[in-house]
Amino acid sequence: MLTGVFGTAVALIMASYEIKSLMDQFTKIIGLFGGGLAGLFLLGAFSRRAHSTGALLGALTTTAILFCVQRFTDVHFFLYGTIGLFSCCILGVVFSLLIPAAPPNIEGLTVYSLFRKK
Repeated sequence: MLTGVFGTAVALIMASYEIKSLMDQFTKIIGLFGGGLAGLFLLGAFSRRAHSTGALLGALTTTAILFCVQRFTDVHFFLYGTIGLFSCCILGVVFSLLIPAAPPNIEGLTVYSLFRKK
């Protein structure tokens, strides 16, 4: 019963906002949130200089950038994930270089030290 009520509510929302395709909406939402998450993952896996404060600031700034891209540009929503990924990686490194922090112990956590022979 609860599933039927949920499905009816979603159908009413789609009808009132003139959403033509649920798949397009899903792809848009995944692009908005998944791009920043993928950027955080790549930043942690491939960067030796990034630290948690820089990564968090990069992710928050990426959220603001993606909001502005969605609202104020005509960029297709397929590019939201790519914009989020690259902006999070670049801004995470930039913020990590600008904000000083003690170097963390990343032994075995990045690509550079994962396969190193001991």
